Amino acid sequence: YRRAVDLWPACVPAARALADAAFDAGRFHEAAPLLQVLVIGRFWGVTLSLHSSILVAIGRPAINVFLAGMTIIVLVTTLWLFSPYGLYNMLLGAVTVGYGVFVLSMWMFRRVVRFPARAWWSVMIRNAVLTAFSAVGPYASMFWLRESSGAFVTLLTGGLSAALGWLVGLYVVRHPLRLELESLLKAIRDRAAPPEPELE
Repeated sequence: YRRAVDLWPACVPAARALADAAFDAGRFHEAAPLLQVLVIGRFWGVTLSLHSSILVAIGRPAINVFLAGMTIIVLVTTLWLFSPYGLYNMLLGAVTVGYGVFVLSMWMFRRVVRFPARAWWSVMIRNAVLTAFSAVGPYASMFWLRESSGAFVTLLTGGLSAALGWLVGLYVVRHPLRLELESLLKAIRDRAAPPEPELE
């Protein structure tokens, strides 16, 4: 951990490597805090990658260059300032910078690609509710089963309940993915159905 702090410009991959090593060795109490922050820090990554692709497609790659350069400067400065306070706080600083860049990226993206804020919030809230439905089961499993049933049962129950919660959430929020799921199920059902007899 001290060496990871000394390598403060690369603290995020170093923290990921330490968390993976601790998890593989069964030291879950060491891996959990790092993995929690790393997971929280990935929430905005997919959206930023979509922004980047769309900006390149419409001929505005200069915005990507600006955001990337500003992110590097602010991130390196933040990590350097947080380095005396340990690896965990450095990760929190990196995540904070990431969310700041996300907000700035959304603002710049909206100036280029015009869309109503209400539509954006509608999509975000719908997906947040879907995420909450998916997370209820795993958190409940960890809370009630972790001590009494062991890691395997907790993991299995959490995974199944997450899938079930996701399916329920699709229909509760009327997510567009439910139409794709229904289409897939219909195709499987039609393929599995016996062929109709030919009339002579």
